Amino acid sequence: MFIKFFESILVFLISIIVARHLGPSDFGKFSYILSIVFVIKPIYNFGSNSILQSELSRNKKNISVINQLLSIRLISFLTISALAFLVSPIIFNKQSIYLFFILQITYGFRIFDLYSKALFIYKKGTASVKINFISSFKLLILITISSLFSSSIYIISSAYLINYLTDILVILIILKKNNLFSLFSKLRIDLSNFKKNLIKGLPLMGSSLISIILLRTDVILITNMIDEFNAGIYAAPCRIVIQINILLNLISLNLVPELNNKFSIKNNFKSDKIYIFTWLYSFLFSISFLFLTPILIKFGFGSEYISSIKLVPILSLIVFLNGLTLTDNAFLNFYNFRKIIFLKSIISLFINILLNVILIPLIGLQGALFALLSSSVFNSFGGIIFNKTLKNHYQNLILPNFKNF
Repeated sequence: MFIKFFESILVFLISIIVARHLGPSDFGKFSYILSIVFVIKPIYNFGSNSILQSELSRNKKNISVINQLLSIRLISFLTISALAFLVSPIIFNKQSIYLFFILQITYGFRIFDLYSKALFIYKKGTASVKINFISSFKLLILITISSLFSSSIYIISSAYLINYLTDILVILIILKKNNLFSLFSKLRIDLSNFKKNLIKGLPLMGSSLISIILLRTDVILITNMIDEFNAGIYAAPCRIVIQINILLNLISLNLVPELNNKFSIKNNFKSDKIYIFTWLYSFLFSISFLFLTPILIKFGFGSEYISSIKLVPILSLIVFLNGLTLTDNAFLNFYNFRKIIFLKSIISLFINILLNVILIPLIGLQGALFALLSSSVFNSFGGIIFNKTLKNHYQNLILPNFKNF
């Protein structure tokens, strides 16, 4: 957890350097293109991280599932990217096409993070965190060097490309040190169970896609409905929220594999544990965000971003809700309630887009925040309307049984 915390500090420093170097307008442009790249990402990842956690947790010797899921990722990435590049001239101007091309290829190398996620299942979560820490440290060096030479937005983007390409080598070294190199040495294209994995991944992909859209749609809509400058102002504190989500996700990654294999409406020690830790960590991060973010924006991002501070109170509530949502989705995935994940997510997306379209023209950035808050509330607790047997789950998610703590 401490390594992950320091990694988050590094990522935050990177965000500060990029934001200060580019300024609100170019940072808004960078965030806009990056948001589109992130919206595309769940489509080719196809829920594979969640399927891996579910399937490999039950049978750790089933290495073939890694090859099957990586094959889906590779084929989907190549297909989706080709279509995206064909459509890009219609959506972007010439400069934005170059930026989109660099960032899309960059995040294509992230398909190999499937191996780092597998490390959690083999009780090597610390090794997985080390991979991300090293990646963040490399990126900090590359971004710092680029900014010192007054580099353009394209050079900054290329720094990300170099970093994620070299991450593959880091993954191989970490696997070898943890006696798990066989996971990679047996790598091959495996299309067995292709249809089965697609069916499993479809609702997860839809949910993940919607969740990313919920986080990124605001920047896209603000860019198109207001301007890139305001998109940059909005994106600054949202970058911190996204980084906190990564930390909060560690709760489910570590505790969900310990749940009983069979679903039960009754409480047990293992389920109580995940609810308690989710609530406590979500609350802790929410309060920390509320009090620390104004200081970070003022002295980190710089005076150009001061107007971002007014967004912090509502975003702190969203941080808390995000923690509950991450655990809820991991719980529903583990017990094969994947359709519920998809349904509550798509309704949340509808709420978000509808309110954004109505409120942004009326009250600007605050409208985007209220839209995100409303959709986040439903995304956290909306699953109860689809299956009444989950009533106990949601009661504990809202108010855990601290007597067992």
